[in-house]
Amino acid sequence: MDNCKYEDIRIPEIVKSSNKHSWRPILRQSLIGSGVLAYPFMYGLSFGSPTVLIHQLRREANSTAAVSDEMESWLSSCMIYSSIPAAIILTILADAIGRKRTCLVLSLTSLSGYLLFYLTNNLKDLLISQSIQGVLAAAHITTSAMALTEYLSPQYRGVFLNIKGVSLFWGVWVSNAMGTFLHWKTISLLGSACAFYTILSVLIWPESPYWLSEKGRYDECAKSHRWLKGSSLDAEKELQNLIAYKANNKSDVNSWKQLLSSFKMMSQKEVYKPMFLCILLMALQQFSVYKYLPETKDKTLVEIAETFRELPKTDTLMVPLNDNNKILEKSEVS
Repeated sequence: MDNCKYEDIRIPEIVKSSNKHSWRPILRQSLIGSGVLAYPFMYGLSFGSPTVLIHQLRREANSTAAVSDEMESWLSSCMIYSSIPAAIILTILADAIGRKRTCLVLSLTSLSGYLLFYLTNNLKDLLISQSIQGVLAAAHITTSAMALTEYLSPQYRGVFLNIKGVSLFWGVWVSNAMGTFLHWKTISLLGSACAFYTILSVLIWPESPYWLSEKGRYDECAKSHRWLKGSSLDAEKELQNLIAYKANNKSDVNSWKQLLSSFKMMSQKEVYKPMFLCILLMALQQFSVYKYLPETKDKTLVEIAETFRELPKTDTLMVPLNDNNKILEKSEVS
């Protein structure tokens, strides 16, 4: 017992509170939510831009050789490849420097990518610009979800999380609509405006109270929490529970207890059932035939069927078609 170390943790007291309704916390959380929702929208802008810019580049050059099939594939997919290391980096930064600074780094990086997208005159720079925007794809599953869950109250959180999923597709639609009627570089102007808005928004944010409490900065945590959610009785109880939970976990230095606690949490059906369904859906997507579909803009269904016939034989389950685009019988395939 003499070797045990104890830490004196001072939990901020509950301030004078009331259940009187105030619009200030809602407006502040809406400001933060709008800044976070700009990230998936910008992701959609970048993700949908190759569809229109490749078509415009070939039309301007009056030749399909202006953008080769290999470069077309790379422009459409490089964001996903670059998002893999970006997701790791963003996760480390969020724990090391906080959520606010990580979002600021994300906004500045995205702004630099859009500026390069606007100023570029060759395919190599376009490829670099799209690779930079891989941070937006990474933020869609890391930083954005983290910020919305930590900054917003539970009663507003579900609405913003649902809008987050839709914002990606809004961005793709806007990107395709702009590329249909305007020059493809105008997409970067809208993306730069969104990135600039997120920078201004993030500068107003406080640091996440969850991150501050995890680092033991309880006074700053209380200040940030009250700025976000006010000083109502429910908000003060939430603040007390948050600090008490973090303080108890921090004082428990037994790593085996933490490990057993994690396994116990993962063994609950409320956790493993949704996780299993998500893994199943993702596996279904990855092993489906969509990966064999090329760029389908301006192609008819007959032309897409011709593409399937030209694919090399693989062990992947494919649907064979005859000359009349009908499914062949098993005897005809063999």
